[in-house]
Amino acid sequence: MTYALKNLGFWEAYTPTTLPPGAPENAMFARRVSDGKDWYELAHDPTTWTPYSVTATLMPTPTGLLVQSVVRDASAIFPAGSHLIEIIGIDPAIEKPHKLFEQQICDIEAGTFAPPPLPAPQTISDRQFFQLLAERCIITEAEALNAVGPGIMPKAMMALIDKLPQDKRFAAKMLVTGASTYERSSPFATLIGQLYGWSDADIDQAWRDADGL
Repeated sequence: MTYALKNLGFWEAYTPTTLPPGAPENAMFARRVSDGKDWYELAHDPTTWTPYSVTATLMPTPTGLLVQSVVRDASAIFPAGSHLIEIIGIDPAIEKPHKLFEQQICDIEAGTFAPPPLPAPQTISDRQFFQLLAERCIITEAEALNAVGPGIMPKAMMALIDKLPQDKRFAAKMLVTGASTYERSSPFATLIGQLYGWSDADIDQAWRDADGL
């Protein structure tokens, strides 16, 4: 299926200085962060929308923008706290277009949708971890073998640990050398993220990749 995406920006809730005529006191309002455009005005402006398009809200997550609501009638959604896109080129004969996109990760710039990544495994072995580092050329193959065999940690990793505050170094070295398995939820994973500048999503992907080795 060929379609195009129109980025309608990120939206936030707000309270207008003056309520529109007829609006109840408990009415909710949203505006686009980039230019302050009011959602009600945009949603009810017929020039905003392309015929037969659908509108979708995208929720920021650690793995990307997750598609939430997908509707043909844009006025049926409230976009505060989410990104908003218009998906153009949907076959009008498709009765339930939301099933094509909901719970997918959207790359707005690339105009693509993909299933969200699988959850990171909770546990990987030291062998898997150091093999992963070697395959990513972070350490050498010889260093990976030494880490798993005689327990000699890679010099570059030890050098990074030595840059930590003095009172953190011993505990960090024990975390690296003292376990045969590494838990994703453990302080070790947090330490590795700090050492290599990895985000939570990067650490999750590392655990996934290592789990396949």
